[in-house]
Amino acid sequence: MRKTLPIAAGLIAGSLLSGAAGAATTEELERRIQELEQTVRLLNRKQEVSEEIYVADKSRAATAGTVKAGLDGFALVSPDKQAELKLRGLLQFDGRFGLDDDKDADTFLFRRVRPTLEGKLGKAAFRFTPEFANDDADLVDGYIDWTLPANLVLRAGQFKAPVGLERLQSGSSLVFIERAFPTELAPNRDRGLALYTSLLEKRLGFEFAVTNGTPDGRDATNADFDGEQELNARVFFEPVPGIGFGVAGSHGEKFSKNDTRAASPNNAQAFLPRYRSPAQTTIFNYVATATADGDHSRITPQAYAYAGPFGVMAEYIESAQEVALG
Repeated sequence: MRKTLPIAAGLIAGSLLSGAAGAATTEELERRIQELEQTVRLLNRKQEVSEEIYVADKSRAATAGTVKAGLDGFALVSPDKQAELKLRGLLQFDGRFGLDDDKDADTFLFRRVRPTLEGKLGKAAFRFTPEFANDDADLVDGYIDWTLPANLVLRAGQFKAPVGLERLQSGSSLVFIERAFPTELAPNRDRGLALYTSLLEKRLGFEFAVTNGTPDGRDATNADFDGEQELNARVFFEPVPGIGFGVAGSHGEKFSKNDTRAASPNNAQAFLPRYRSPAQTTIFNYVATATADGDHSRITPQAYAYAGPFGVMAEYIESAQEVALG
């Protein structure tokens, strides 16, 4: 018995200690489980917040416009691409010095100072370009385009008449300093209505316009003072990229005597052309007593071909205006 009692006491003590240790271990595990659950809840909430921020940013991006800036100017574009506003400009500065020419003064001048505002809203588009190179501000382009079914575009305002090939090139894309002599026989910008369309994946283009009518090489006046309009048409075919040919022309009547501004001989010539050299020097003008008095017709076959950095452009223009001597 003396040996048995100590052994039993030791077993009982060991059992008590083991139970206490087990209880402590269970409490520790429960505490750690609670901490882990709290950590998981925090992580889940952080994930929810991140997703909420992502959805909010995506929603703002879907409703915010895009701002672009580059060599082509500045642009604001709506997310759905249905509205757009562009701002760009053209600045050209010339120095003109004649050789053995005492008639015209040598001078520096601004050739073109043209800010351009363009935009579109759905099927409508517009272009507004003033000119500040002259002594007085003037309008270069000012028109609205409306896209119609069947690949038709209706244009109203002041725009380039669809006749001369080189005239239709932008002043910022000319190969030489000035346009060639044939362009002096073509109309410049005029006011009226135009209809554009194309077929065969835009390889065959048709352009028609009804305008107030303008003399060769000149822009339109503010109003059609003689009450006569001019018809313009152009057909151009580009069978392969870089090669194109076509024909254009115009027909109308011009009567300077019906011009209410004709209080002086110079104004009486409002519908007669003057022709200039590439240096912008007048090389031909009608006598002061001459007036436009009848039909004015133009015809111009035209073509171009481009291959890499090489290209050639050709056009022939014939212009016939009936004139009277007062």
